[in-house]
Amino acid sequence: MLSSMSSNAILAKARTMYGRRLTDKDYEDLLACKTVAEVAAYLKNQTVYSEILAGLNENEVHRGQLETLLKKKIFYERASLARFDMNSEQFLTRFFINRLEIEQIMRCITLMSIGRASEYAYELPVFFEKYTKLRLKQFSDVSNLEELCDVIDNTRYSKIVRRFIPKGDEPLDIPKIENALYIYNYELIYDAVNNHTKGSEKKELLNLMNAFVDFRNFVKISRLRFSYNASEEYTRSLLLPFGRLKKAQIDSMLQANDKNELFKILGSTYIGKTLTKTEYSTQAQIGSALKAAYSKRNIRLSVNSSVVMLSYVTLAEIEFSNIINLIEGARYGLSEEEKERLLIR
Repeated sequence: MLSSMSSNAILAKARTMYGRRLTDKDYEDLLACKTVAEVAAYLKNQTVYSEILAGLNENEVHRGQLETLLKKKIFYERASLARFDMNSEQFLTRFFINRLEIEQIMRCITLMSIGRASEYAYELPVFFEKYTKLRLKQFSDVSNLEELCDVIDNTRYSKIVRRFIPKGDEPLDIPKIENALYIYNYELIYDAVNNHTKGSEKKELLNLMNAFVDFRNFVKISRLRFSYNASEEYTRSLLLPFGRLKKAQIDSMLQANDKNELFKILGSTYIGKTLTKTEYSTQAQIGSALKAAYSKRNIRLSVNSSVVMLSYVTLAEIEFSNIINLIEGARYGLSEEEKERLLIR
């Protein structure tokens, strides 16, 4: 549990940072930008991103460089919130760091699987090196999963990933590796919340985490079953074994004959009520839109610092995705209307 002083500090800090988010006017101006350089210049000169982009030459910027700097801002914001966290467990901070570590491992595996692991050197988040035991600089030298496991053998991830080293001609199952790593991280945070929080903080955190898991599982089912025609069995193997949805509800979703039936089933769950009040342009945005709705409500109403902290970071990550979509939209010459459809506000 946090002391009253540190709890109030996190609440004030997170809400102050939330107040500096991109405004509707910012989004309208960004939608009008025609090039990546214009997007970068606007962020650098007109928004809270000015500090992190201060040394950037917007006329020579490329997408990867801009994305790394934006990720750096989000990471440093997490770190600044964690400074007030006097809980010896610091479970949310650990959860965020673990997630970034998992993202780096999965990026390496993805590049490795197409014979381009050396390109990881150009994406390496240097700012993160002092916060992790991962030997990130060695990621660009691996050529197979066993070599990667040797590189990360000083971490808890090695044992998890080794289970998926292909035998013989077996294909590399990247989604199962990712799912196993995320299950591990969620097991840690559920355990921490159950053992180190109580009262309304525990209830709100569990509700928020369960909702995020359920949103993720729903999106997985929708995408795998009806976009990739994956089997019910394989789709089930890629779901997180947590959340509020009952097994019967998950089974019904997995057995749905089409997306219309899937959404009808979703409408009968607790998620359905929120979804009817949520704005989104495509079905692929549903998970993020629901997370945004839940997080905004908690930012406004919760008095528990851990809940507000998790909600703020979630909204910051959605804003980051919005900016990346605006950059990509400018890069490919999309119209303002087309770019607008990519945003979650």
